[in-house]
Amino acid sequence: LLESGLEGLELDELDVDLLVKAQEHATAEEAARELGVTLSRVRSRYELLTRKLEVPSKRDAVEKAIALGLISAHGR
Repeated sequence: LLESGLEGLELDELDVDLLVKAQEHATAEEAARELGVTLSRVRSRYELLTRKLEVPSKRDAVEKAIALGLISAHGR
């Protein structure tokens, strides 16, 4: 992988939506309800996002996504 950690990084619309929800401090339950997906899907995608972004938590995923320009500091 490149030092930036972006090599092969692919985020779809749900990934970006979940990062924005995490940025808004929404719970997994709130994110699932608002995005119309199951709670288990939200939880598994958050786990996948932390691996993709090589960070230990949702909060760190949000910070890294902002730093990489994947989401804005003020949401979408």
